[in-house]
Amino acid sequence: MFELTRAFTNGRGDAFDRVWSDFALPALGFSAQAVRVPAADVLETADEIVVEVDLPGHKQEELQIKVDGDVLTIEAERKAERVQKGDSYHRSERILGKFARSFTLPANVDSTRTVAKYEAGVLQIHLPKREEAKPRSIKVDVK
Repeated sequence: MFELTRAFTNGRGDAFDRVWSDFALPALGFSAQAVRVPAADVLETADEIVVEVDLPGHKQEELQIKVDGDVLTIEAERKAERVQKGDSYHRSERILGKFARSFTLPANVDSTRTVAKYEAGVLQIHLPKREEAKPRSIKVDVK
């Protein structure tokens, strides 16, 4: 549902996004918070799978990354900042609370060599492929 929602609303402007998230999603039984999960890219190279997730405003120590079997799960929580007495928001759109995002990994990933980096609000996870799964060139001798 999330991917469909993003594809359907991308590029159509803030007003359309608000109508979609405020009226259409609740009518379908989804909350806007449940659908607004961080955007992610998954890239496969010859040597590894790279997962990049946008997590602006999160602290590195708040991020939890785990691989269980063939499932990579990323969890984090963004807590509300304390508002001082007498202050009030005119608008509050930033997503708060916990989220979890899971990805099914291909069988050729060696999760024991996983490396994660977090820089400038982007979490980057490198999942190397098993040696036997990497493409190899075989030299053919011509006689």
